[in-house]
Amino acid sequence: MLDLLLMQTALLIYPDVVDFADGAKPHGDEADRRALAELGNTPVYQLYGVDGVVTYRSPNPNGIVFPDTLAPSQFVSRDGYRFVSVQSAIEKPLLVVGLSAAKRNEHMLENLAGLLGALLLTIPAGFLAVQLSSRLIRRPVLKLADQISAVNEQNLKDIDPELTLQELRPAVESINHLTTRLEQTIAAERSFAANAAHELRTPSATALAHLQHLRASSDDAGLRDRILKAEDALKSLGIIVERLLQLSRADAGLGTAETAIDAGEILRLLLSERSGRPGSGDRLQMIGSGERFLTFVDADALAIILGNLIDNALAHGASEMPVEIDISTPGVIVVRNRGACLTPDDLEGLRRRHERGNRKTEGFGLGLAIVDALCRQANIDLRYTSPPMGWSDGLEVRLELPAAP
Repeated sequence: MLDLLLMQTALLIYPDVVDFADGAKPHGDEADRRALAELGNTPVYQLYGVDGVVTYRSPNPNGIVFPDTLAPSQFVSRDGYRFVSVQSAIEKPLLVVGLSAAKRNEHMLENLAGLLGALLLTIPAGFLAVQLSSRLIRRPVLKLADQISAVNEQNLKDIDPELTLQELRPAVESINHLTTRLEQTIAAERSFAANAAHELRTPSATALAHLQHLRASSDDAGLRDRILKAEDALKSLGIIVERLLQLSRADAGLGTAETAIDAGEILRLLLSERSGRPGSGDRLQMIGSGERFLTFVDADALAIILGNLIDNALAHGASEMPVEIDISTPGVIVVRNRGACLTPDDLEGLRRRHERGNRKTEGFGLGLAIVDALCRQANIDLRYTSPPMGWSDGLEVRLELPAAP
């Protein structure tokens, strides 16, 4: 690389040196000499005529010894100098130009410094350009990923294909087609469950009333026993119908409300209604005064959650043992009941449909699954613990309600 620069320097000063030698330019013109020195990066040089005699030379204060003979475009190193010869054509003067090793090293350091300076400017600029371009490219992809991640059973809205890259639009359209069909299927299932439960409620209640009237008017003990079993079956059917209605409301997205409600008031109304039921009202024990606590949880959703938890504790807890409803901490409702301890797998199974922690008791495995669905939609923190702290057995269900701002 340095040899190439030396060759370029020699070719650059060649015409002026020849002019000086021919007298086209005055030899004593110091301005031209300085310009020539600057142009040649202060090299030393000698011009040889066609007869090999030196016709012109640069000032040589250090007594530099030039090579004896050089062929055109030949490089030679001598006494700390690097020489090169150039000739415009055959039978033309030959110019030999030399540059000291110190000057060459200086030039090399200057070139390296310039290269490093360019790199120091180019690398950060390139890095910033890559970062900027990658962000510009990733932005629509990340936006599309956020929109896709927001799709769930409660949110099946179409994704706008205009907001993403042209290459991704066919995939977005396919996703929209899939979610549309899925939304139609889910809506049909919810509608069927709600309609079926609603249509079954009236005839089941009517049949139960007829059976109760028939049992009251019959003197046959055997017939009355059979009627009583039929009544129990119809009551179970009524519970299933009620659970299906609750499940359809949970699947429909019931959870939050636009106006705040007092959670304590909902609980007191629920306990007042439960206290009138035979065999259950005397088992319910409230702990705490129940300070006013406002939350944006839907009133119907909260009533379903608390009702199912209390019914579950009464049905699956130890019979004749009290069920505690602890509201001593504002915003926290805890339901505890005595009974068998549950394993971690059993506690996790309580959140799934058609699973029961205590399989020795009757039930349909829907109540706590409905509770879990409504809690997720209402942003209620739901936790199961078995046994409760300080107890040797039983189950504790803890609800932490979101406070209204």
